[in-house]
Amino acid sequence: MASVFAKASAAFDLGRITGIPMMENADSPGTYTGSYTVQWGDFEEDAVITGRFASYIGIDSVPVSSSRLVKIDGTAHVAVNPSNDLVPADESARSGLTI
Repeated sequence: MASVFAKASAAFDLGRITGIPMMENADSPGTYTGSYTVQWGDFEEDAVITGRFASYIGIDSVPVSSSRLVKIDGTAHVAVNPSNDLVPADESARSGLTI
């Protein structure tokens, strides 16, 4: 949440993910909130959140950045732990893995 000009345009960046829109709170003019749903494949480690605002007459404010870094991970993590007793260990043995 950020408080700036009323009737401004506002967006935030989450690392390399940019231009995520924020909306002004009708009950608190000048207060903007936004959210982002992590998408498949998104990965940001130590990302800075940066708010960007422009007044209703188009004057940009200085971007505001978070002091804490965030991590998002929308990737799959698969662990395969083979066991010698699951597959016979001879020359004719065949095995497969389906994920």
